[in-house]
Amino acid sequence: MGSVEGFPEEETSGAPRDWGYPPYFLEMTRVFTCIINSGNLALPVRSRWYENLREKALSDPQHVTQHVPQHDPQRLLRLSLGGNAGFSFLSGMAFVLASSPLALAIGWTTSWVLVVLGVGLLGFSAGLGWLCSRETIPLAPAKVIVWCGAAWAAVTIPFVFMVEMSRTGELGAIAIAYVVLGFSVVQYLGIRRFRRLDSAD
Repeated sequence: MGSVEGFPEEETSGAPRDWGYPPYFLEMTRVFTCIINSGNLALPVRSRWYENLREKALSDPQHVTQHVPQHDPQRLLRLSLGGNAGFSFLSGMAFVLASSPLALAIGWTTSWVLVVLGVGLLGFSAGLGWLCSRETIPLAPAKVIVWCGAAWAAVTIPFVFMVEMSRTGELGAIAIAYVVLGFSVVQYLGIRRFRRLDSAD
């Protein structure tokens, strides 16, 4: 097979090649590809690089998982960050694509606030995805994420009482705040767990 632009050529010796990607990168690609296929969804843009990576991930799952550590001391932190990234991505897409009906449900006459919030959440989810894909998650930005989640939950309560919105909007904002706070708690526990395991080693 010839080389694809932006993607290294495969070796023919039979031994899997280490492409130099973070250990969880191909695993995440395989998982998201399976989700996309199971839901019969179609990505609007698929580059040759993505198609080659997708083919490799599906045809050789052993290669995808062989470099993943069996005992990841940051597993809890990684999973919580990944869940936060997925929730932020879905929320951002909903705010951007359905801003008008959501604004009506909340009781607002304009939807631009939801659009801005959605774009911010999409950027936030991209940062979280990059962070949890690192072989070793740096704790400094992970702590910042924890504090951001706690701040979101703390600001939501006065926001609900200060801004005029419908009962649906109030319940939705509080529910999102609880979810975000839950992610922050689990991420905090993940950081503590990693420090305990790291100090024990």
